[in-house]
Amino acid sequence: MLRTEGPEALSLRDLGRRAGVSPSAPFRHFATKADLLDALAGDGYRELVAGMREALDSESSTTARLHALARRYVDLARRNPPLLRLMTGRRKSTWDAGDLGELAGSAFALLEGVVREGQAAGDVRAGDPSDLTVAAWSTMHGLAALVADGMLEAAPPESGQPGPGVIISTTVDVLLRGLCPGA
Repeated sequence: MLRTEGPEALSLRDLGRRAGVSPSAPFRHFATKADLLDALAGDGYRELVAGMREALDSESSTTARLHALARRYVDLARRNPPLLRLMTGRRKSTWDAGDLGELAGSAFALLEGVVREGQAAGDVRAGDPSDLTVAAWSTMHGLAALVADGMLEAAPPESGQPGPGVIISTTVDVLLRGLCPGA
């Protein structure tokens, strides 16, 4: 329902009916619709973090690791735009009251680890790693949001237009130039 109808259309009672259980059954697991939405957003962050960890395990250089993280983030946006919007559209007060802040913080920490390692290797400029990570996250999120909103779509190869892979690569390359020492 989230993917096809969006979060506004989610109803605990309707979900129960669609699942073939009593309309009140979902209330045994979620007290409110907000609790369900938080759980879905949490699942999205768990999926993102798992994908990010897998991507980091397969790459060793700062450049390759940043490219891999951006591809994972954009891939989630491409596969499930409503989930990305739900994950990143939650209010900070929701994050403070539950697990979402910790889950989102795990994703941020993975990216910050790449920034810190890049700084240690001389690939990333000096400065507060958290500030540099915010800049990197903002760039990757902006790209993912454009994909989720259908502003950047895969162009057929015969069109001669750059597809998402080229756009991701170009965006990360521009980000890296800004993160480079002396930039």
